[in-house]
Amino acid sequence: MDVMQGDAYSVAFAIASEDGEVTAEQVVDVEIIIGDMRKTYAAREVSYDAENRCFVFPLSQEETLHLPNAPLTCQVRCKFMSGDVIGTDLGKIDVKRSASKVVL
Repeated sequence: MDVMQGDAYSVAFAIASEDGEVTAEQVVDVEIIIGDMRKTYAAREVSYDAENRCFVFPLSQEETLHLPNAPLTCQVRCKFMSGDVIGTDLGKIDVKRSASKVVL
């Protein structure tokens, strides 16, 4: 996936475990990290889209303008109702440089 500095939109993450798709009903919290940015479901920074069965990480223009022009690692950790905490790498997001540094 590519993100340009100054973009603003939500990134959807479908999370799966050995038992199938992970839903909001199965977790106490979900932590998603993109580069140095960390947001959680428990803090209501990440939401759950039940229709599309994915967790949604919103990005603002201000946040993406501060991202470095480089590939960023994405990770997720889920804390399940059982108390288990399981994390995994989600791959990389390529951040493209924007010529403009103005919030529209």
